[in-house]
Amino acid sequence: MWLLKTKMSGSAFPLAAVAMKFQIDFTGYPLSFYKDGKSIAVLMAGFMIGPDKDKEAAIRFLKQRKDIVHMERHGDFVVALAHQPGKLRHIYDPRIIRMSPSHLSKEGDVIWDMAAWDKQALLDVYNYAKKHHSASLMHLKQGTITNIQVAGIHPKITKKQKQALGLAIEHGYYEYPKKIGLVALAKKMKLSYSTFQAHLKKAEGKLLINTYKTL
Repeated sequence: MWLLKTKMSGSAFPLAAVAMKFQIDFTGYPLSFYKDGKSIAVLMAGFMIGPDKDKEAAIRFLKQRKDIVHMERHGDFVVALAHQPGKLRHIYDPRIIRMSPSHLSKEGDVIWDMAAWDKQALLDVYNYAKKHHSASLMHLKQGTITNIQVAGIHPKITKKQKQALGLAIEHGYYEYPKKIGLVALAKKMKLSYSTFQAHLKKAEGKLLINTYKTL
């Protein structure tokens, strides 16, 4: 199996441009796709990451776009049917496996992690991305797939648990050395230390247990 990982500017991608405009992150992947006239219709699913007000603004903006045919949202999870330009046909190649959800960052970067038996299928993707989106090659190598990351492994956590976890990640609680402690994080969330700690530990527990089961 051939493995490709590439990073590029997302300024020309509609969804990446929205991520930059509203300063949120998207992670997601295509569920299916088909030719629709001169366009490619793509059914995609993923998650939004960022402040609630920015996510709400992004959704309102997306629903007004003509290339978004349908969209449903539940919390941070979004499913949409969108029309993409036909020139992106190399990206939507049924020979290609998406190893992990594409990441569209608020900084404007897009990362693709793909695999295929046919090396040329991946080269077509990379050559297109390099020519049109200033892509850089992180790796193109032969290897063995040991896991595929999909949205289904995400456990259900409450809004407060997710907010606590998001704050901890955003402010460097999990970095070494830690950039912030639980007391300061609790203040940012305007909760008592014990309540914040409970939300965070429950979120960590659900994620760790669920992730361990997939190893």
